[in-house]
Amino acid sequence: MALFNKDFGKAVRDVLTEDFPSVFEVEVNSKPGADLVVKTTAEFRDDNTVQSNIKPSFDTKYGKVELDFSSSGKITGTFTNRDSLAKNLKTSLSTNYEASKQSVSVSGDYTFKQGTFSGKVNFPGYTLSAGAPSVVTGLVYNVQSNLNVGTELYLRTASETGNYLEKVVGNLQLAKPDWIFSGNLIYANGNVDLIGRVLKRAGNVSYALEAGFKQKNSASYVNVGLESRLANQTTGKAVFKSEPFAVALSYKKRLDEITVTAATEVNLRTNNHKTGFSVDLNL
Repeated sequence: MALFNKDFGKAVRDVLTEDFPSVFEVEVNSKPGADLVVKTTAEFRDDNTVQSNIKPSFDTKYGKVELDFSSSGKITGTFTNRDSLAKNLKTSLSTNYEASKQSVSVSGDYTFKQGTFSGKVNFPGYTLSAGAPSVVTGLVYNVQSNLNVGTELYLRTASETGNYLEKVVGNLQLAKPDWIFSGNLIYANGNVDLIGRVLKRAGNVSYALEAGFKQKNSASYVNVGLESRLANQTTGKAVFKSEPFAVALSYKKRLDEITVTAATEVNLRTNNHKTGFSVDLNL
């Protein structure tokens, strides 16, 4: 499978962050494979407000169209084309509209024999008068079948200080059948962040470790997670976080066309806790 910079450390991040709802969430999906697929979500927040989204998507002979209508007034649209311009090239055009601001982005992901290349140009408005665009470029090189290195550059096309380089990211990932190691180095605004991640698989159990250091405030942190895939399409998770000093638990159960997830997190310093539930329904 082609690896892009966003994929480095993803297996660990999934264990540590996925399936931990903090409020009550409902998601309803129409039958996949239909001409028009619609996903509807609702999030019932603690301040007694509801954030809802309607996300229709459909395929055309030129590519896939995805829309997102939010109750906040934000509208997002994405058009994605694969292989039409060139083999192994995916291109996307996205736009975000809000009353106070608009943005447009053009991106491309290209897979070649020894790796991948990605590029993205972000425009802060519908006209150039809204501001100068920013550019993100990324390259991943497959050193060996299980060893990949990658780099990303975040660039400004206009700068009053003459500093056009916003951020540099370096990535490394070594994968074996039962474990994955990844490392990330991030340089931005004169500061360096270091992140190391390890995933170990043992049968139906996955162990995840994430450790990081931030130069700006000389802070370090450690997150440890365990994911167990139980019988009858059930998954349990436990995660310890050093900052905030907390423990989180998650339980996920699939029942035919319904998936139910319950999670809770307890701050070990203040004893405050937050609990959430999510229900996903496929019609």
